[in-house]
Amino acid sequence: MMDDAIRWVTQATPATFWISFTLTAVAAVAAFVYAFVFWHRLRLIEDTPTARIRSAAQGYAELSGRAESMDEMPVVAPLSGEPCVWYRYKVEKLGDKHSRVIDSGTSEALFLLVGSTGRCVVDPEDAKVVVRRKAVWHAHRYPSPPRRGRDVGGLFGNLSLVVRLGGIGGRYRYTEERLRPGEPLFALGQFTSVGGSSEAFDTAQEVRDLLRRWKQDRQRLLQRFDGNDDGEIDAQEWAEARRTAQHEVQQAQLERSIEPLVHMLHKPDQSGRPYLLSALGEAELTRRFRRIAGLSLGGFFLLGAAAVWMVAVRLQA
Repeated sequence: MMDDAIRWVTQATPATFWISFTLTAVAAVAAFVYAFVFWHRLRLIEDTPTARIRSAAQGYAELSGRAESMDEMPVVAPLSGEPCVWYRYKVEKLGDKHSRVIDSGTSEALFLLVGSTGRCVVDPEDAKVVVRRKAVWHAHRYPSPPRRGRDVGGLFGNLSLVVRLGGIGGRYRYTEERLRPGEPLFALGQFTSVGGSSEAFDTAQEVRDLLRRWKQDRQRLLQRFDGNDDGEIDAQEWAEARRTAQHEVQQAQLERSIEPLVHMLHKPDQSGRPYLLSALGEAELTRRFRRIAGLSLGGFFLLGAAAVWMVAVRLQA
């Protein structure tokens, strides 16, 4: 086998050789990046202590509990029709050599993380969601009636074996991932508390934000504050707009201060910090991330060595 590899490297046309070398080198770099990303996530999980919802500090936080639906916002997975708190799905049309995605979607509905000391509203937008199982099945037509595929798992969590149910040789592959009500939930993201007397208000910033929104609707701004009807907002009129904005902001803050305190989890404000929602517990998730990082690093060394070997053999030929 080694002789065959050496023969191919030395006898391949320059274009074929350099294309193969480039693909190998790019794959090595991708494996290194993959290892770094998962190692970074692993370190963040291990270095961030799990907080209680009731006493968690504002900012980047790690929480654990169970997933529950919002009372007024039930969620149903679109392919299987199963109740859930979050879903992600795709439908692929299978060809002889390639497949293409013809439909896909991800739930953005709010749901709850319920812990021993309180409840936290979770906004799943832009989150990296790790599910314990996903359902995969085949059908001969699209759209197909709602049906339940067999849940399967895999080494990398979101990668799994394909199970064909009731449609062997079907031309459409359905894939659906779900977080179910009552399922354990581990979360790492930006924790914010809104409302209640303990909320810290930034009046100046809220006034600036409100004025910026008003500026985006110039026609309405003129209708409200252009007292002399000259089509412009002069200094005196702008001062009046600022006083009005400050009054509205303070009124809204007063109303929020007497409302019940609401905890929320969402995408971190700082780039580079992952937003993770996982049906796996912290210990299981860290083991999986460590395994992925290790395998990716091994792939980097293997592919990198192969790329160096290819060049060395080619130059010696």
